[in-house]
Amino acid sequence: VAGALRGMSAVTAGMIMATGLRLLPALKTNPIGWRVCLIFSVLCFVSVALLRLPLAYVLITLGGAACLLVYRKLGR
Repeated sequence: VAGALRGMSAVTAGMIMATGLRLLPALKTNPIGWRVCLIFSVLCFVSVALLRLPLAYVLITLGGAACLLVYRKLGR
């Protein structure tokens, strides 16, 4: 059972990476730019992987902040 779970986690990680690569071209037209998106990505990784904060809290906080930035950028 442990081997099957390790295999499933590897497949899941690969699928997440593939989805991220498919979304890269959309960063060209993103209102907040790719640099700010990269900062949010690094913050999310550090918060979840290194600081071990719950993913739900990190996504709510960083996702809300990113949505607020985009809303302000589009409002101008």
